Amino acid sequence: MHKIYRTSRRCRLGRLIAIGISLFLQKAHAQQGILFESNPIPDRYFFTPSGLRAEAGKRTFQNTSLIFFHTNNTKSKGKSFGWGLVPTFLTGQTTDIPIWLTAAKRWQTRNPKINPWVGTFLLKLPEEAESDAWIFHSGITFGTKEKHLSAGAFIGSFDEKKPPFKGVMLNGQVRLGQKTWLICENHLVIQPSLVPVCLWGFRKKTRALALELGLGWTKTKPINPESTQQTSIYVPFPWLSAVFGLPQKREIPDFLRQGGVR
Repeated sequence: MHKIYRTSRRCRLGRLIAIGISLFLQKAHAQQGILFESNPIPDRYFFTPSGLRAEAGKRTFQNTSLIFFHTNNTKSKGKSFGWGLVPTFLTGQTTDIPIWLTAAKRWQTRNPKINPWVGTFLLKLPEEAESDAWIFHSGITFGTKEKHLSAGAFIGSFDEKKPPFKGVMLNGQVRLGQKTWLICENHLVIQPSLVPVCLWGFRKKTRALALELGLGWTKTKPINPESTQQTSIYVPFPWLSAVFGLPQKREIPDFLRQGGVR
């Protein structure tokens, strides 16, 4: 009898401890949901899309380095479309404005942590360039909105007279704090020559939406007119971007689309 009583007391004590731990974890998770805000832009790194979906109907306006202006619209079923421009007309030099279009499509799989995606970038250059530019890229994103990694490939062209360039990429995003994320983009052109393009930085959630700050570098081979040798140099470039949230378009109820209530 004493053994049975002691065993019963131990079972009750174990249950109380388990209940206490469960309540503590629930409270901690609730506090985490309050303190740690959601990722404002899970569907994009700096300028490359990811396989994660943002809220349908979300609209953003982005200004990078006070030169590049871009707006993006998120649709249902993982689709997003955007366009941007460089306001060269403000300088008074030309009215031929560089304009670009972006589009991406994301799919959900049975595993919520594995999401493939495809995207495209079309750039209309001024007439002096004699050709336009385009990039097609695709990949798979592994992870959640808190931390994820994308691996993919791309093909594109900036000169119609030259063959398209091809390459691979490895991008990542991870939460560092309450409102801060670390972002890295690593692109490697493998054809016709090896050219790395890397960009690392941070994204901080603000009242408007987000502020991005990063530093990138690439490797080029300039031709020295006084010598036949080519010397590789590393060229750094900054990334400073402010992203603002625009009012969302109101969805039309289904019964209105069907002609009202019958």
